[in-house]
Amino acid sequence: QSLWSVGDVEVSARLRILDNLTPTDTTWSPPAFGYRLTGSVLVRLPTGTPANADIPLDLGTGDAQTDFEGGLTGTLRLGSHVGLTAGGFYGVQRSTTMTTRVAPPEVVLAPLSTRTRVTWRPGFYVGAGLAPSVHLAPSISLHGEYRYFHKGRDEFELLDASSPLNPAVLSIESGVKAHLLGGGLRYDTVDAWKRGDASLPIEVHLRLLTTVAGSGGQVPEATRVEAGLRLFRRLWGPAR
Repeated sequence: QSLWSVGDVEVSARLRILDNLTPTDTTWSPPAFGYRLTGSVLVRLPTGTPANADIPLDLGTGDAQTDFEGGLTGTLRLGSHVGLTAGGFYGVQRSTTMTTRVAPPEVVLAPLSTRTRVTWRPGFYVGAGLAPSVHLAPSISLHGEYRYFHKGRDEFELLDASSPLNPAVLSIESGVKAHLLGGGLRYDTVDAWKRGDASLPIEVHLRLLTTVAGSGGQVPEATRVEAGLRLFRRLWGPAR
């Protein structure tokens, strides 16, 4: 009903499990062999608005169902110039009920007779990535990147068991696999700030990412250019 609407809100947390790369004081110096292992958990809440079955091509703002995701990320650093980061995540998606039009993907304007209520069980998803890096200076680095993403097929069940519609057509092309390659440049003064060598903690990055292979019918053959800026502000606690 309006131009803006809330999507599926995500709540996440990250925990450092092993780490010798984070500066502890102003006298700290990078180790010859550095490592960091972090774990993450994420909950995606059903706060979005799903696509309206009566508005053609409506996208909605979310799936309106709950997801749970966990992941691990590891970083290795050899000396002060070469690094490698690898990680992965796994997510499960809870089921929900929805109103939709039961038709194959190639039918854009499905007739009103196909409109019905279904139980939707989204497939699991898993992703992995590998990112080598070369540090040109303490705060400037070049990164390569490979990403893999796989989502399992969805399942649908009619709430009205007497309906002649076949919900299996909704599962067509719901499974996805994608391979992406890219690289970028990063300027990061966070560690230097912790050592006392920089006046402000800041992260700036520029990245190019393109899809090189995929399957499932819903994988866009796209190239994305991404630029980001992250600023930090201490809200409480003493500075270290």
